[in-house]
Amino acid sequence: MYRNNPDFEVLILAPTGRDAEAAAEVLTGAGILARPYVSLSEVCERLGTYSGALLIAEEAMTVENADTLEKVLIKQQAWSSLPIILMTSHAERIFSAEKIIEMFSRTGSISILERPFRIVTLLATVRLAMKTRQRQYQVRDLMKQQELAVNQRDEFLSIASHELKTPMTSLKLQVQTRKKLLERGDKSVFDPDKVTSLIEITDRQVNRISRLVDDMLDISRIVNGKLSLNLEEVELRQLVMEVYKNLAHEFETADCDVTFRMEEEILVRCDRYRMEQVITNLFSNAIKYGACKPVTVSMVRENNHAVVSVTDSGMGIAEENYDRIFDRFERATGGSISGLGLGLYITKQILDMHKGTISVKSTLGKGSTFTFKIPLS
Repeated sequence: MYRNNPDFEVLILAPTGRDAEAAAEVLTGAGILARPYVSLSEVCERLGTYSGALLIAEEAMTVENADTLEKVLIKQQAWSSLPIILMTSHAERIFSAEKIIEMFSRTGSISILERPFRIVTLLATVRLAMKTRQRQYQVRDLMKQQELAVNQRDEFLSIASHELKTPMTSLKLQVQTRKKLLERGDKSVFDPDKVTSLIEITDRQVNRISRLVDDMLDISRIVNGKLSLNLEEVELRQLVMEVYKNLAHEFETADCDVTFRMEEEILVRCDRYRMEQVITNLFSNAIKYGACKPVTVSMVRENNHAVVSVTDSGMGIAEENYDRIFDRFERATGGSISGLGLGLYITKQILDMHKGTISVKSTLGKGSTFTFKIPLS
């Protein structure tokens, strides 16, 4: 497990005799990446990235070397405590083993290997040190994951609060305006056209809030593995047209003409509500990013799959962002366009559960085509 991992190299420093070469041969033969070094400066250069453990002879611990090594180890990350294996002997040294342990107990995990030692003792000591080091790297990875999760959470809360605040502010202003008119006795507040306009605005804003809340709930279900499917046979063309009718006002408001090129009677076995969610997300993106230009919706049979494509003529997506836009809280474009960056992530998760796929092809400034496939019924 250590041979191909550069993070787990055993650094060996034994400036006299053949201890370094012999130890390296034994460890390499046991499948542990190990390398002898002739000076402490070389060892220190490797400590940051490639070190799994330091096997060092007691005679290498001169006053200067001990001071240098201590200064390097003090700079380790919080998760790191480099395992140090000290090869000792009965000879008198500048530093006794007890003195060395005292010096480096604060900066490393130090153990003693008294010479002459058996090969099995060397291997057992090094393997234990490597396991310790491996756990440290696992802690590092967990810390990075936790930091990323916290950053994503903070970003999500920031975006979500903004997205929820916008429709709430609109609703609040509408209510306050009508309240003032009523307090002044202005009966124009009951004008049928104004009432109809207020109802339409309220309906749109409530729907927007509802979609945001639904997206957040779906994310929670997906993360916890609780998003379930209620499968039934669905005529896909009919479902596409139903979704279009529900969004017809949005297409009209965005001045997007829609062209349909769809085969008749394509049956799929799916969760009707979730598949409606997939189509709604793709239509909504075409409206958001389509730059008020025509949208084309196509549907064909292909290799026992239904293939649905939604093509807009908008701003487009850079190729390096093709995969990223299907991640949580990710959007290929910034600016004033609203959204939590959850729609495509949820869409992909739903299609994965249906044994389907989704992909995108795009040209910056010319538009994008999102295509999803699901098995035929």
